[in-house]
Amino acid sequence: MLFPISLHFASQITERISFNVLFNGLYFGIMLVMLFFNLFIFISVRDKSYLYYCLYILSFVIFLGGYSGITFQYLWPNNSWLANHTTSFFWILTYAFAIQFARNFLHLKENSPFFDTILKYVLYTCVVFLFSEFIFGYSISVQISNIIHSVAVGMIFLAALLTYKKKYKPAKFFILGWSFLLLAAIIL
Repeated sequence: MLFPISLHFASQITERISFNVLFNGLYFGIMLVMLFFNLFIFISVRDKSYLYYCLYILSFVIFLGGYSGITFQYLWPNNSWLANHTTSFFWILTYAFAIQFARNFLHLKENSPFFDTILKYVLYTCVVFLFSEFIFGYSISVQISNIIHSVAVGMIFLAALLTYKKKYKPAKFFILGWSFLLLAAIIL
């Protein structure tokens, strides 16, 4: 087993930490602006797609904050149990809301009843395993979360492609946004 070890000067470590804090602040700030912007749109137009998108953003931000330790640092600093047991919960919740957003935005009930049904079953699976981290522990729940993630991403993308093929124009923007999200996930 190899362990990468590197030595740095204190100034280099401080510089790296400062960059990470700045990057995290910018990223989470942009995500929160997106959340409030879309929440404002939801309140204005009452389209459920915006609500599901807001809930998707919120659960993703909490998941990412938990994964990077930011939620423990700022939201629940005195609760290590919560910090250690919510990562998979919010990861699965993120994809539950992504599924609902996709179903609603793409109008899958009308445009693709087959994929609407499949995504409903994936959503039910999300609900069943939402509390897996509390029941099975971290290791198993991460594996469950990754399986749900892979199936959800694939099914949502296929549903969007099929909906676009049926000449539903908003699907083009959905595919474009989903492609950037997948590309960013692959790169990072």
